[in-house]
Order: sequence, then structure tokens, then C-alpha cells
Amino acid sequence: MKLFITGAGGFLGTAVVEQATRRGHAVVALVRSASSEQSLRERVGDTADALETVRGDLRRPDDWVGALAGVDAVIHLAATKSGGFYPQFAGTVIATESLLAAMAKASIDRLIHVSTFSVYDYQARAAGSRLDESVPAETAESKVMGRDDYARTKLYQERLVAEAAIEHGMAVTILRPGAVWGGDDLWDGGTGQIVGPLWVAAGDGVTNKFTYVENCAEAIVLAAERPESIGQTINIVDDDPPSQRDYAQMLRQRGVDVPKAVPVPFALLKAMATVLDKANRRFVGGRARLPSMLVPAHLDARFKPFDCPNDRAKAVLGWRPRYSVAEGLDRAIARRRQP
Repeated sequence: MKLFITGAGGFLGTAVVEQATRRGHAVVALVRSASSEQSLRERVGDTADALETVRGDLRRPDDWVGALAGVDAVIHLAATKSGGFYPQFAGTVIATESLLAAMAKASIDRLIHVSTFSVYDYQARAAGSRLDESVPAETAESKVMGRDDYARTKLYQERLVAEAAIEHGMAVTILRPGAVWGGDDLWDGGTGQIVGPLWVAAGDGVTNKFTYVENCAEAIVLAAERPESIGQTINIVDDDPPSQRDYAQMLRQRGVDVPKAVPVPFALLKAMATVLDKANRRFVGGRARLPSMLVPAHLDARFKPFDCPNDRAKAVLGWRPRYSVAEGLDRAIARRRQP
């Protein structure tokens, strides 16, 4: 199979390219810079013959549209995660619009779209409940506007993909990974918030919606390989996610410097956030900038405790997380220590 992979120079993208070439696929990788191109070739190593790289920006199709020739499927990972709402909207939503138009023109109808757990309507779910693919994404515009810029742009991006599936008859798979980890910032992974020298953790029992980067990459490539995934929305999270406290302890055991933890019960944080949100709206029209942990929509999305199963990924993709959290930590730390 010949795969066109956007966002191929990113943290997850490089792992997906490596996984795809090692599974015998030809890959056309869209990257933004010469340094990303070089790093990607070094990452795939002895499978570099299966890799073609193209430098460009999704918003400028002339840079890359010719590389779609002969492609069987597109894996879409590209998104912008920083710089405020408008840069993220351009790099995520407008870029996706450009990609979908080019795919339709080239008669490529297979798309594996990599979304995020962030799109779910967390405020509509009770703490401790099951969060699976049957839970709706945010739809009410008032709620969408209350989310952080990344969640908002990913929600708009998913809408575009769903519309393309209908308008152009595309065979779409939507994957929603949890917190993809395994890079340099191992201590966090969405488990808390830094306040000065302290790590404020939202309760002792909150588990992490984790997926180790190599496990996630394998699931993404399996989705491209398996026709059973067409028309499906699939969550990607690893087995047996650790609690925040257990994860911090695992890091300390491996010599990773973890800030001093200050556990705060989720219910207390939620009460504080609710009171501050009402005061913010009443007295300053919602213009006060509060820490994300004290904004109800952000708090629920990042820290509300849920049961996050991966049954559908296992059933549809035949996927099993290859590495446990402990094994993933050992691999990530070993890679960091390489010269």
C-alpha cells in the first residue's frame, strides 16, 4: 500500500512513518523543513528505500499535490498546537480543507484522520462514567467556544472530515488517541498542572488517558490496513493506565525529576472553578484569564476521572498495545540517553 502521511515530521508522525515502512508500505511523507526530513530518514533507518519525502505546507497545494499520484490512502496527522486560535485554525482547519479538496480532485477516497480525545463533551458526562466512542463530541457552539484553542480547532477539523465523507463518498476512519507520550517531557502527559515549583494533581485516583507513541503509531497504520475500520470512530488508549500518583512514582524510580506533588480532590477543584467562572462572567464579562485548571470546561476535559476502554480498537483493528507503561518509560528514557 502507498500511504501519504501529513504531519510526518512531528512527534507522532515520525513514529507512524517508521511503523508504516517497517510493515512493508511505501510512504510519501509531507514535512515542513529540511531538518525534519533528515530526522525522519534517520528514524526509519534500513527501510529508507520505502520512504519519499516532500517539503511543503498543506495550505499551499502546489508544494505537494503532485505527490498524491498513485496513493492508496492518506493518514492525516497534521495540526497546529500553539500560537493562539487563529494560527491554529489556519494550520489545522484550513490545512485540512485544502487536503480534502486535493484528495477529491485526485480521486483518493481513503482517509485515516487522527483526531483527539479532546473533542468529547466532557461536561455532559458524570465523573467516573464510561467514556467510549458512543459519547458524543461537543456540538453546541456555546460549549465549543468555552474550550481551549486546540480542542476547538480539532472539533472544527472533525466536522470537515465528516462532511467530506458524505459529500465526496470518502471511506473515512477517525482515530481519537488519548495523551500520546514517550518524548522528552515524560513527567506530565496531561496528569497535572505546574504552579511555580509545584505539580498540582487533580486527585489521587485520577488515571491517565495514555497511549505510548509507538503503540499509537501501530494502531494508526493498522487502521489504514483494515477495511473493517472504514466508517468507524475509534479511541486509542493503552491498557491499565496508571493513576497520577503511580505514574509519578514510576518516573522517580527511573531517575526522572518530578516536581513535588500537591494532590487536590477533583470535586474541590470543580467547585472552585465553578465559583470563579461565575464571578468572572458576572463582574468582568468572562475576560479574566484564569489557569486552565480553574476553567470548568478545561478542567473536565483534562482531569475529570473516567473509565476509558479500548475494546473497539482491539476488536476492529486487531490491536494490542505492544508496550506497557513501564516498558514505554524504559524505552523512552533509553532513547533520551542515546548520544
